[in-house]
Amino acid sequence: WAPGDLFSTKDRYIRRNTDYRSVFAEIFTRHFGDDPSLLESIIPGYTEAVQANPTEFQSLGIL
Repeated sequence: WAPGDLFSTKDRYIRRNTDYRSVFAEIFTRHFGDDPSLLESIIPGYTEAVQANPTEFQSLGIL
């Protein structure tokens, strides 16, 4: 990581790179086999969050 990549603008907290909802989305779709179109009903606000911060919702490849 480049200097400062881990911390927020105030250097107080570790900067978030992955939204926890992307982890759950991957579990629901890849492990349980749920259709991605159902994610909004399973995780309310998911679609809006993905549109607002697409880099935080990259596939993690955990499954």
